[in-house]
Amino acid sequence: MKVGQPIGWVDPASLSDDAWTVMTCGIGGRLDQGGTAEELAALGCLEDKYDEMGATVAAVRALQESEGVRVEAIVPGETGALAVNIAIAVGLELGVPVVDGDYAGGRAVPEVDQGIPEFRGVPFCPMALVTRWGDVMIVKETISLAMADRIGRMITLASYGAVGACWDLLPMKQARGLLVAGTLSKAFHLGKVIREAREKGADPVAEAVKAVDGWLLFEGEITATEIADEQSYAFGVGTHE
Repeated sequence: MKVGQPIGWVDPASLSDDAWTVMTCGIGGRLDQGGTAEELAALGCLEDKYDEMGATVAAVRALQESEGVRVEAIVPGETGALAVNIAIAVGLELGVPVVDGDYAGGRAVPEVDQGIPEFRGVPFCPMALVTRWGDVMIVKETISLAMADRIGRMITLASYGAVGACWDLLPMKQARGLLVAGTLSKAFHLGKVIREAREKGADPVAEAVKAVDGWLLFEGEITATEIADEQSYAFGVGTHE
């Protein structure tokens, strides 16, 4: 955005079958998770090399080099948290499109084994991980999806911060049959509906329900919110009456 590049996404049907795609994300909740100045200095961690988006760009480049392929499209892993922001930033930096769709069906998912490719038994590895300090790791194989998730989270704890990651390196023909198309456009439309409702003084919840043909399950007032970082997870806690 700072350099004036347009932000958007493309229909997965518009990409060639043999174009390589990869799923990008961040693992580990929020950046800057602990570590005293003395502990960081002892590890040689004196200055951040990347923010989370930069680390994910580095992860894609590392995976390309490791596997000898050129990624031609980015697939968001989910529509929650920073997943779409990161995918768009990586696509802009690498000069490749972001697919209008995701591997979670328009949902937010907390763990790597909850994506559609993983449910379908598609091999998860290779996976690339890059820390905020510049450490680069390629995971060629894991004994299970649960272990893959654990490895990623242990890296975040060891490096005191979220890591940039990518996996599901797939040709577009295969990716197209796994992702749920159109979820980014739907999310964008819903956000626009909510914003415009607020601007004209309408009920944003009622307008959102109408926009997605959904149901209003309960009503109340949010009285408090907080985010807690625990063991490489960021837990959002809300209180309502």
